[in-house]
Amino acid sequence: MIKPKLLPIVIYLSFILILYISPNNVFSIINNSNILGLRIDYILHVIFLIPLPLLIYKYTALKSSQVIVITLLISFSIEFIHILLPYRSFNKLDVLANLFGSLFGIIVHIIFLVATKKTKPYFINFNE
Repeated sequence: MIKPKLLPIVIYLSFILILYISPNNVFSIINNSNILGLRIDYILHVIFLIPLPLLIYKYTALKSSQVIVITLLISFSIEFIHILLPYRSFNKLDVLANLFGSLFGIIVHIIFLVATKKTKPYFINFNE
């Protein structure tokens, strides 16, 4: 049984997983569309993964270092699942977009920690 406290993370990850593995997802529809020279699907990869570290930190009792590791592992795993699916293709740039979104979310997470004085301002405290 899923703990009620973890439900937002489970719902979010389920949405992301369905979006990323479905045969005709929003990314495949807009692969050739651009905004300011950037493919819209890469922008969406970034946007969809920004909340991940924030949700993990908010709804778990994990340390910041654990949040960072889990976030990066999930962002890698999402794209690597495409290798196993015959109707999806693996794209290195999608991995980079996922990582960029996760890293941006981690930066927001660190700024939040510093702003709420839960870590030192010069770097994240891995001993918390």
